[in-house]
Amino acid sequence: MVQELASSEKRDARKYLTWFEGTNAASYILISGQMIILLALRLGADNFFVGLISSFQYIAFFFMLIGRAMVGHIGLRRMMCRFWILRSLLLVPVLFVPFFAAAGHKEIGLLLIALALLGFHIFRGIAIIGFNPILGMVMEQRTMGSYLSRLQIVNQIATLVFSLIVALSIGKSAPLWRYAFFIGLGIVLGLLAGAIITKFPDPVLIGGGKDDGFWAGIRTALKRSDFRRFIIHFFLLSLVTGMAVPFIIVYAKEVYLRSDQTVMLLTVVGGFGAIAMGLLSRLLLDRIGAKPLYMLYTMLFTVSLIPLVIAPDLDGGMVFFLLAFVFFFYYAGQLGGQVSSKNYFYAITDKTEHLNLGIVYQMTMGVGNAVGALTGGALLGRLLALPMFSLVDAYRIYFGTLLFFFLVMMATALFIKDAGRYTVGNALSIIFSPRDLRAVVLLDKLDRSEDVQQEMKVLDDIAEVGSPVAVDELLEKLKSPRFYVRARALRALEAVPMNQDITKVLIREVKKRTYTTAHIAARIIGRKRLKAGEAVLISALRSPDYLLKANAMIALARIGGSDKRSLIEGTLERSHNPMVIMHGAVALQLLGDIAALPALAGLLKRKDPPSFLRDEIILSMAALLSMERWFYPLYSLFQSKRRDGVDELLDRFNSGLGKEQKDEFADLHLACSLILKQPERFSEALIPVFKRLPLPHGLESELLVQLASDPELLRFERLRFFLAAMSVRFLLGGGSDHKKRSRKHGKRLYRRKDDPIDL
Repeated sequence: MVQELASSEKRDARKYLTWFEGTNAASYILISGQMIILLALRLGADNFFVGLISSFQYIAFFFMLIGRAMVGHIGLRRMMCRFWILRSLLLVPVLFVPFFAAAGHKEIGLLLIALALLGFHIFRGIAIIGFNPILGMVMEQRTMGSYLSRLQIVNQIATLVFSLIVALSIGKSAPLWRYAFFIGLGIVLGLLAGAIITKFPDPVLIGGGKDDGFWAGIRTALKRSDFRRFIIHFFLLSLVTGMAVPFIIVYAKEVYLRSDQTVMLLTVVGGFGAIAMGLLSRLLLDRIGAKPLYMLYTMLFTVSLIPLVIAPDLDGGMVFFLLAFVFFFYYAGQLGGQVSSKNYFYAITDKTEHLNLGIVYQMTMGVGNAVGALTGGALLGRLLALPMFSLVDAYRIYFGTLLFFFLVMMATALFIKDAGRYTVGNALSIIFSPRDLRAVVLLDKLDRSEDVQQEMKVLDDIAEVGSPVAVDELLEKLKSPRFYVRARALRALEAVPMNQDITKVLIREVKKRTYTTAHIAARIIGRKRLKAGEAVLISALRSPDYLLKANAMIALARIGGSDKRSLIEGTLERSHNPMVIMHGAVALQLLGDIAALPALAGLLKRKDPPSFLRDEIILSMAALLSMERWFYPLYSLFQSKRRDGVDELLDRFNSGLGKEQKDEFADLHLACSLILKQPERFSEALIPVFKRLPLPHGLESELLVQLASDPELLRFERLRFFLAAMSVRFLLGGGSDHKKRSRKHGKRLYRRKDDPIDL
């Protein structure tokens, strides 16, 4: 029904909409908000009159049908602009109310208020038909909730500022002309808001204003269960809300005898509540969906009624704090509910339906609130007229009834169809989880990042939080053209619980991102032991990307399986890259299969392996035999000072054994003393030791004899030191030195301290 705008046009239109929202909110608080009610009460209006004029703002929505019929003739934007200006001009007669009141004709003043306000809302109803299509036209689907919340925040800031100005200006006995001054200011601001409308885009409507398209569209929409359930529940909730809203102010004045100035200050407090909920909605609506917040705000409104039912007998400042609590949560619940319900409406309707179904949405709220306000005024008046109830008791019964209805509304909201990515239970757990809320704040910061450095910093922070709320945005960041951003996003994904979507993306990264982030994805697949990624890891063993090949071996070792050793050993046979060999050695170590010992030793027989590579292989052999923790400091000493290392090994032999054992294994003592001397004599002394040494389960003496007999291996002093140290360790009763590993990782969840190698 409306044409699509370019991104730049949408951005410019949103700026004008924001200015319009702020200007119109300031105008509305002055000409149709609490100001009018307070002026009417000063003229002696009763509860029925307050309910009547409060209902006008909702009756206005009936006149949207007239606007719908006019759209095809004068255009949407032009019609909205004309009637927005006319609605403000219709309030000019209210400026003369103080003169009639001064002359003793307060009833004429009340009549002027009622007629002017009725005309204002009739013309407003005709004009407001354009708002939903224009709003739907300029919003981006991905940030719809955020923008609606931003509009609400702007609205509430303007409302709060002008409410505060009015509260400070209207005292206990402020003259009526002061009310007229602020209403006049509101009229001027309303005219300015009408002028801003001329800057809005003008939707091109298909089908003009034909009523058959309108009614057919409604019938079609009502056949959909999601729209039908929502609109029925929204009507009932609007009805109950309409019964409560106008009389909370009356309650403050009549039960606790608060002045007009205090009531305006309370609306300021309420404004802070609305702003707080706007900020929360801006963060959460696009992340978790509208339905959970719709329920949350209904709950907050319900909470605000509890003190009104209790109506405690308080004096002085405590009364203000009680009412401040009521107003804070009442505004938060009411206005937060408006944002979430509108977001839900946009989520379940198409852009082509926004004009027709927008009228249904607004009329539903209007009829519900109007009926609620009129019914509430009549019911409250009836309760107050009954002699058996005091003033306080009447209000307790009234708001107690509403409290029950709101509880019913909360329960029945569960039957509305979910329109977001989370169920209500999951969404509420996010709302009340400090970790998840922290993640949401960081995601908002990520959306506003302006350069790569900012993005990387925020992604690191998200990784520390480790919340699953961030998954979708992190997956999106994997499309970044910058390697550093994609790498940070992958590491942040490692910190969250795995799901099928993440697994598929990791597999795709291994396949498609060779030489960039494929090795990071492979490492994550291994750390998370994702069996689904096993096939792509096996394929990666033949990749030309050495980092990918290296990490694929470790990943396969982590996943485990009897066939993995042969795959890793085969890869090592084909590779001459030291990094690949180091990773392969660690992979065999992780498998924990002692049968891999000959393959590790065979790596040392290659032509002139670098010393650092020999060290890695020897330490992996020690780890495979479960003696790395005992051996590593000893080996480090030998590496820096060979003689000191041998002396330390001999000292452990002498101090750890009794006289009989030392005599029995004197050849081991000899072998240790020959480490730095003749390899042949070392071998001759050590081989008999292996044949009678107590060995761990699975380790055969024949294998050790082969190692000690191989001259290609014995040419390395460090291997000779390893073989001697291994014998001493086993003789001392050494088995596994693997202490129970802590389940706690480092500060950054993607850097696990128990990883042998972390690129």
